[in-house]
Amino acid sequence: MNSLLRTIGAAVLILAPIEFSSLAHAQVLYGTLVGTVADPSGKSVPGATVIATEVQTGTEHRQTTNGDGGYDLRDLLPGVYKVQVTASGFSQAEQTGLNIRANLIVRVDEKLSVAGTSQTVEVNASNTELQTDSGTIHGELTTRELSNIPIGGFNNYQSLLSLLPGATPSRYQNSVMDTPSRSLTTNINGSSRNNNETAVDGAAIQQVYLPHHTLYNPPTEDIQSVDIVTNSFTAEQGLAGGAVVSVLTKSGTNQFHGTLWEENTNSALAARNYFYNKTYFSGASSSAPKNILNQFGANIGGPILHNKLFFFSGFEGLSQRQLYPEIVSVPTDAERNGDFTGLAALYDPNTGNSDGTGRATIASKNIDGRNAIESGISPAAQRVLALIPHANLPGTSNNLSVAGTYSLDRFSFDEKINWQINPKSSMFAKLSYLRADVMSPSTLGIGGGTGLSPGGSNSGSGYSQTRIFIGGIGYTRTLSQNILFDANFGVGHNDLAWYEADFARNLGPGLGIPGTNSDGNGSYGTDPNQAGLPSFAVTGLETFGNPDAYTPELKNDFTYTYVGNLTWVVGSHTMRFGTQMLNNHLNQYQPQRGFGPRGGFTFTGGVTALKGGASPTSANAFAQFLLGLPDSLGKSYQFENPISETEWQYGVYAQDQWQASHRLTLTYGLRWELYPIMSGMDRYDFTTNRMVLGGTNGQPTGAGSNASKLQFAPRFGFAYRIDDKTVLRGGYGISIDPYPFTRAMRDPYPVTIAQTINANNSYVAAGNFVTGIPGYATVAPAIGGDGTVALPLTAYTKTLPAGNFRRGYVQSMNFTVERSLPAGFDLTASYVGTQTIRQTTYFEANAGQTPGLGAAGQPLYAAFGRNAETQVILPYNTAHYDGLQFSLKHPFKHGVLLTTSYTYSKSLDEASDDDSVPLFNAVAYQYRNRAVSDFDRKHVFDMGFTAELPFGKGHAFLRERGIASAIIGGWKVNAVISKYTGLPFTPVASATSLNAAFNTQVANQISPHVATLHGIGKFSTWFDTSAFAPVTTSSFGTANRNSLRGPGDADLDLGISRDFPLKERLHLELRGEAFNLTNTPNFAVPANNVSNSNFGQITSTFGSAADSRIIRFTGKLNF
Repeated sequence: MNSLLRTIGAAVLILAPIEFSSLAHAQVLYGTLVGTVADPSGKSVPGATVIATEVQTGTEHRQTTNGDGGYDLRDLLPGVYKVQVTASGFSQAEQTGLNIRANLIVRVDEKLSVAGTSQTVEVNASNTELQTDSGTIHGELTTRELSNIPIGGFNNYQSLLSLLPGATPSRYQNSVMDTPSRSLTTNINGSSRNNNETAVDGAAIQQVYLPHHTLYNPPTEDIQSVDIVTNSFTAEQGLAGGAVVSVLTKSGTNQFHGTLWEENTNSALAARNYFYNKTYFSGASSSAPKNILNQFGANIGGPILHNKLFFFSGFEGLSQRQLYPEIVSVPTDAERNGDFTGLAALYDPNTGNSDGTGRATIASKNIDGRNAIESGISPAAQRVLALIPHANLPGTSNNLSVAGTYSLDRFSFDEKINWQINPKSSMFAKLSYLRADVMSPSTLGIGGGTGLSPGGSNSGSGYSQTRIFIGGIGYTRTLSQNILFDANFGVGHNDLAWYEADFARNLGPGLGIPGTNSDGNGSYGTDPNQAGLPSFAVTGLETFGNPDAYTPELKNDFTYTYVGNLTWVVGSHTMRFGTQMLNNHLNQYQPQRGFGPRGGFTFTGGVTALKGGASPTSANAFAQFLLGLPDSLGKSYQFENPISETEWQYGVYAQDQWQASHRLTLTYGLRWELYPIMSGMDRYDFTTNRMVLGGTNGQPTGAGSNASKLQFAPRFGFAYRIDDKTVLRGGYGISIDPYPFTRAMRDPYPVTIAQTINANNSYVAAGNFVTGIPGYATVAPAIGGDGTVALPLTAYTKTLPAGNFRRGYVQSMNFTVERSLPAGFDLTASYVGTQTIRQTTYFEANAGQTPGLGAAGQPLYAAFGRNAETQVILPYNTAHYDGLQFSLKHPFKHGVLLTTSYTYSKSLDEASDDDSVPLFNAVAYQYRNRAVSDFDRKHVFDMGFTAELPFGKGHAFLRERGIASAIIGGWKVNAVISKYTGLPFTPVASATSLNAAFNTQVANQISPHVATLHGIGKFSTWFDTSAFAPVTTSSFGTANRNSLRGPGDADLDLGISRDFPLKERLHLELRGEAFNLTNTPNFAVPANNVSNSNFGQITSTFGSAADSRIIRFTGKLNF
């Protein structure tokens, strides 16, 4: 079947051997011009000639009107067009200034005059804003927005996606170490962020393993437009379920044009962050921490052959040096010495019963009665502590302020060629390349800790090198007046090497803990990837050692995409047929499951607590560390190096756009998609505790998991033009969940051997520092003759279910009214609904089913004695979104551009995004997962505008030349204003008393009403914490998932600029911008663990401790 599809696809594309990258999600690269031609009485004029000419390149497109007087010009490269209509017995009609944009239909209806008269109409931009012929929900960022509206951060166009109705505020994700493009993520209309698909010049650019990351983001100065479809896709747009984003870079024209620019952000002019003061940072000064960001570049475009061949070339460089402050928690000096006076009572794990009952306090065994460990502190623990800096602030939490400088150096190139081969054929070729080098220190210096760089808890440290290549070519051919063909083929390459600062240094054995850094067979030093400090995760404290199980990270991934489309115009029907194929090649070293290649240990406090007593705190956890008694430990080995996986995805569609009447347009179609199980997939057999190795010794390549071949996705949309100013439209469609297997099933056993030894209940240790991490007699699995291998009882794995994999789907619908208002404004009001059926979830199949039973309550422990994590990739989670969305726009006219959106919505799910693990995995308690989504924001308001001040030449005041006109004229004001409600969060507890593995324990809510106190800082709380209590019984707790909300946010970014004409075609622009002008803190959600001393406190802002007002200056030379 797959071979047949590839053969069909190759046949479709044989006319155009072309290149294009990443996920081929058939984003439309071209615009469409439709309309009808009528005589003065309104009757149709068949046989009229319609010529659309792109004015900057001279490219012409011709068509003769059909029997109903209609025309439909497709595959128009975006640009400004003039349209000429001629017919026998009538004067020529001409309209100019038509802005044709990608993936949009522009309607131009023409009423001809009798011969002897002439008519030329200059089209107002607002006349083409109405979406007259499509039922999709659509947004666009033009060059005007991108070059004028303030864009923060790294000047990434994705920041402006927040201006779209239905979009959550864009946010950073993951570490700058392995994603130096600094891709932003957003959830659209309640859909998973993994379902958003982005293409640059037709080349989709999702990372193979991180589909929520774009691989490459072109400089905004190189972008012509960004088209976004968020609901009710046409049948042509597939392999996507959230938003379809199509970025078009600039092209050359018959005139040379270009830009030279530099942007500088310097903390010398920035405000301090709310928390950057002596209370939180012992070394805080009166000025903001150092943060210098320079972004600079140049581009040029022009003709190679007049009207035939054009080029565009762009370069951008970026250099950042940032002193990154952070507040973390470390043990006090007293705690380091075993003295826990005034803290939680410690219990002796050597007393009482194995279930944690009947224990004596450590104080009762000390002659002086102190709550202190007076003997038995592990020498290994003392060696680890010798590497950890001491607290420099008071208290037992948030008591260490640190800072370190991270660096980012990045360079990118964009090259593009457009060739009008002849009147019937055109093509373009595009190459992009990015090089980035990053270095980052860590919070605890030689003692490890998290990275001091952007990325939050996943920031990472060390050094990384990234090299990205994107290549693409597109081709169009007019086969006849009514038949058009277009095609793309492409490739994307991601080459990454990320190493920690302790790479290739076997530090674990020096601590006196066997098994760390080993190859699993008892030898050391043979593999530098397994060297470095192991991790020691103590609840409530900064992780000691190297916490980044995901390093070293080595990637050499490729993606190939194939797209072909055929358009056939028959009367009032425009039919379109096409196919897409995606081929992901994943090649990686990253044994991140479990504890990673260096090994690790966790300490949650139950070992020094009493069952039925007070909930353990960070003091119990640190005491457990001092005794060298982890409640879980392990180490990971990558048996298959590199991990090598290949995945295909296919889509075929047919659609028809029917001009049912002069006022009504119907668009309907059907997609069929196939997502085959990857060749060589491994699957866990729940009846035998063995892994079935796909394609091995007679096993099927899918290891007994099969892909459904009945994945049909109907699409329907309508647009009814009530009058010239009002359109009623709507749509409904189904999209198949495109979540890739290359992410979901990258590292099951034995691809990665993630050994994790868990205690049989929450109150006993899983091992100790003296014996360390046990190795294997041999790491290599013993594969049986039947193509299966025994799964070690302590090894993590993931699996697809046996049989047919019922991939989920997304239903999207909208009902919209759009109206052109006076003064060029355009108002849109929509109801938008999204229902995700069987969203992919990482379900913990070996979760404890009964509170208090420990391992005895785990299904696989009862069957085989297995208590390790066992995840099933399951189409399980149902998500629902309802939203009222409003948009007010004013295209650039009379010096003013405005785009405003407001969304009132609610999003519900059981686990947010495709790759989430539910809080409650015990089957009887799964109903408790249903709640508002992690990303839900009830109210979201965004406005962006640019306005030329009404002074100087061409404006209302001071039009005449003079000193006043020269000084006051030429100024512009630009701004982005945002306001939105806070994110939901869940009050959780320690989970020790729950004693049911792979489930989350929530706090006990003891008051029906939880007051919001709005307290900020370490001396007050955001909400009334007395409404909650720790859980001391074997239960899940009574609080609900996402039942509380953190602070909302308001932001004002303001810019002011001045244009200086140097020559007729040479202009200098100087700009100053203030991001977060009012220095309003964007506070993070409060600490949410009721068992910790900082419960309810907010001590950080979203982004980083450097999140504050920032000033940026820009100089730009345009010609």
